[in-house]
Amino acid sequence: MYDYGPTFGVGVGYHVDASPYRRYPYGYYDPYFGPYDPYYYSGPHYLAVVDENDKNLSWSGWVSLENTSGTSYPEAKLKLVAGDVHRATPPPMPYVRTKLEAMGNVADQAMQFEEQGFFEYHLYSLNRPTTLADKETKQLSLFPTADVAAQKYYTFERTRDPKKVRVTIEFKNSASAGLGMALPKGVVRVYKEDKSGAQEFVGEDRIEHTAKDETVRMAIGNAFDIVGEYRQVDQRRISDKESESSHEIKLRNHKTESITVKVVEHAYGDWRIVNSSPSYEKKDATTLEFTVTVPADGEKVVTYTIRQK
Repeated sequence: MYDYGPTFGVGVGYHVDASPYRRYPYGYYDPYFGPYDPYYYSGPHYLAVVDENDKNLSWSGWVSLENTSGTSYPEAKLKLVAGDVHRATPPPMPYVRTKLEAMGNVADQAMQFEEQGFFEYHLYSLNRPTTLADKETKQLSLFPTADVAAQKYYTFERTRDPKKVRVTIEFKNSASAGLGMALPKGVVRVYKEDKSGAQEFVGEDRIEHTAKDETVRMAIGNAFDIVGEYRQVDQRRISDKESESSHEIKLRNHKTESITVKVVEHAYGDWRIVNSSPSYEKKDATTLEFTVTVPADGEKVVTYTIRQK
C-alpha cells in the first residue's frame, strides 16, 4: 500500500493538499499520481457585480470543496496550487457537480487564502485549519472582496457572428485598479443591480490563469439593441496577382445613448487598405480594427477598400 495520502488533482491546473492526513480510506492508489478521488475541487468561482454606470465592479472569489471520501478531515491544512501542471497520463477525471448556486451556505469570508509564488505556479494556503466532514461541501473565500475599475466594450466581428454585437467587460488586474494578485482560472458570474436594488444575472464567462498587471476580459453576451450588418460592395481584378474589393458594415444603435463599437475585420495574404472611413488600426498580420461612435437611435457606416495578393 502506497502512502500518498489525500493529495490529488481535479481538472487541469488544480491540486489540493489536505495535510497532515496521509491515508486514503479506500486504498485506490496509483504509484505515480497517488489517490485522485477523495473529494472534488473544480477550481475557483468568481462573482462580479457591475455598478450602475458599468465603470466599476465588486469582485470576489471562492473555492468549493466536496468531500466524498467516506471520512472526515478535522483541522486540515488546505493548500491549493494553481497553474497549468503537465501530467504524462492523467487518471480518469471524476464528474464535477456544480452546486454553488443551489447551496444554502455561503463562502466563509473569515477564512481566506494567502497567495504566494510557487515554482512556475501559484500556491494558495488557507490562513487557518478547517474541518472538512464526510459528505460535506464547503465554500471558502479566496480573497477579500475588491472594488475594481472596469470598462464595458461592444465588438462586432462578423466572422464570429454576422449580426450580433458582443458585450465584454475588461479590467486591469493591477493594484492601482483595485486588485493586483494572481487569479486562478475559473468561471465568473456577472450580476448588475436593477432599479429596485436586486442583483440580476447578466452573463458568465471562464477566465484563464491571469497574472497580476494583465487584463481580465469577460465576454458576457450579445447586445439586444445593437445590430451589425455586413455586405461586400464590389470586387475586381487588378492584375493576375492582385484583386481589389470594397466592403460596408452598418451599425444600428437602438439605445437611448450613444455607444462606441469596435469593428474587427480579418484579411489574409499580402494586403493593404486603399481607403477607409473611419480610419483603422492594424492589430496584427491578419486583423484590422475600426473604432466607431454610433449616435443614440442612429446608424453609422464603416467602409473600406482592400487590395490583396
